[in-house]
Amino acid sequence: MPFSLRRGGTLYVTEGNKLHNEYVVGFCDAEATFSISVTKDNRIRKSSRRSSDNSRIIYSVHPSFAISLNIKDWQLIYSLQSFFGVGKIKKDVSNNAITFYVNSVEDLLNVVIPFFKAHSLLSQKWADFVLFEKAVYLIKEGAHLTPSGLTNIVSIKASMNKGLSDMLVAQFPETYLVERPVLINKGIRDGNWLAGFADGEGSFYIRIKEASSAKSINRVSFFFSINQAIRDSDLIYDIAKFLNCGAINSNQKYIQLRVTKFEDVETKIIPFHFFALRR
Repeated sequence: MPFSLRRGGTLYVTEGNKLHNEYVVGFCDAEATFSISVTKDNRIRKSSRRSSDNSRIIYSVHPSFAISLNIKDWQLIYSLQSFFGVGKIKKDVSNNAITFYVNSVEDLLNVVIPFFKAHSLLSQKWADFVLFEKAVYLIKEGAHLTPSGLTNIVSIKASMNKGLSDMLVAQFPETYLVERPVLINKGIRDGNWLAGFADGEGSFYIRIKEASSAKSINRVSFFFSINQAIRDSDLIYDIAKFLNCGAINSNQKYIQLRVTKFEDVETKIIPFHFFALRR
C-alpha cells in the first residue's frame, strides 16, 4: 500500500520505497521540462565528417529532461533519480536550486521516453514531449550532423516550450514551424496524478484579516489554488470536477482554480491526500 512523505509541507505518494507512477507523471506535468539545446560549438573537431566543411558553423545539439526545485526539496529530487534509475543531479547553491536531469540519448530512449509513453502526461506538456521524442530519435540517427537534419531539429524546437531565441531565428532562417500535436482531453485518471500535480503547482495559504474594532475578532481564511497558463484550461476544469469544489477565474494568459470555502477546504482538500493513498 502507498504511504506518504513530505515535500514543502505537502504530501507525495509512494509505493513501497518507490514513487507512485501516477504521482511522478502529475509532478512532471507540473515541474518537468523537455528541451533541446542548440548552441555553437567552437571546439576544434578532428572528425573528418565534421571538419570537411570549414565554412560551416558546427552546432552542439543536446536533448534534456529536467526537474529543478528549491534546495529544501533535495530528498524528492533524489527520489526522482531513484525512480528513473538514470540521470544526474546538480546543485546551484547561489540560487538555492537543485536539478535532476537526464541528457544521455540512450537513457532518454530506453527509460524516460518509454515511461511517458506508457503513462501519458495530461497537460499541454504532452505535446512538448511528443515533439521532444521526435527530436531525440533524429539525434540518435545522426540527423543533427547534416544541415538539413539540423534544420529539422531546430524546427521541432521552434514548436516546443517558448520557441526559439532571436539568435537561433537569425542563425536558422530556413526554420519552419512543426505542427504541435493536439492533446485529447481524457480527464483526471487517478488521484495520485493530482497529488503530484498539486505538489508542484498547488498553493496552500492562510489570510488573516485584522478586526476592524475592539468588539469584532480577527478573520482567518484558508485557501487552496492552482494556477496554469490559459492553454491548460481544460485541465483546470477537470481538476475542479475531480475535487468537486472551487471557483475558476481566468484572463487572456492564465487560469486559476481557487478553493476558499472553509467546508470544502476541511472536507475535500485536506483529506484529498488520504483519498489518493487509498487508490
